[in-house]
Amino acid sequence: MKAYGIIGIGIIVGAIPLIEYRPDRDGAETLIGISVVDDSGNVVPDARVYFKFFKTFEKFYIVEKLTDKNGYVECAGFTRGEVVVRIEKDCYYYTTSHVKYQNLPWRDVITSRMWAKDPIVSKITLKRILAPQKKKLVSVDMKKPPVTDRPIPFDILAADWCAPYGKGCVNDININFCREDATNYVAYTGMRMEFTNCVDGFYAAEVEDWSKFRYCYIANTNAAYSKCLEIGRLVERRRGALKQSGYDQKKYYIIRFRTVTNNVGRIVSARYGFISEGLDYSGGLSLAAQINFAENDINLEDERVGRIMNKMKGIR
Repeated sequence: MKAYGIIGIGIIVGAIPLIEYRPDRDGAETLIGISVVDDSGNVVPDARVYFKFFKTFEKFYIVEKLTDKNGYVECAGFTRGEVVVRIEKDCYYYTTSHVKYQNLPWRDVITSRMWAKDPIVSKITLKRILAPQKKKLVSVDMKKPPVTDRPIPFDILAADWCAPYGKGCVNDININFCREDATNYVAYTGMRMEFTNCVDGFYAAEVEDWSKFRYCYIANTNAAYSKCLEIGRLVERRRGALKQSGYDQKKYYIIRFRTVTNNVGRIVSARYGFISEGLDYSGGLSLAAQINFAENDINLEDERVGRIMNKMKGIR
């Protein structure tokens, strides 16, 4: 005779523990203050501020408010730990920024379920729209060097190698690539760009990625213009050894080229523009530049940015 066991099912009250509250997962209240100024430090009243409170990694809600006469506005909201503000006003480039949302210790946040009891104030800048002009766009993407054992002349305005390697006519810069032969492909390890004219050159500036217009308004004619830009691993000219040159993706390069001087060395003619971030050498030359059409015009403000910004109005 077959014996069967009896399975007992017991219910234990309170066996399942309560899920612990976590503000960074379940959310908490915060209070954000925004002080808006322009790039000269003046307050900006009646600016539209869109507060985007993230309730999860993907879900959010938006509260719209206007700054007062002092350029200030406050907003309370519920978030799991991310708040983004976007600020707009006519005649300004809009600004987008992540803002601080917590000023209480973690233990107090858990107890009160609030990230902040007092307003956390962030000062945010709106750049003014001054004198935008249409600029010439110059770009190449992974343009393979025709040779790698010598400098290659490059025409900036034509965005091409000079003869006999391409259709360029003016040797604005010499570009030299360093490479390492891999098993099944050629890898470029570094690039040297050297301006050929003695008074041509570049200087670096920081990208203002919080603003829709990310660059400076005008080129600084009194800056110290360097002649040679080196990025990656390069062979030193004298010792033949590799050296490492850093490259900051948050920088861009204001350039002066095709400069003409008079008999006392004073500049009488030049073109200005900038090479934007994203300059690269690994697959060949990748370069994007914006050039002012007019000689001796140092204005770098591109009207294309304003047109793109207007198309995006209402898109959050």
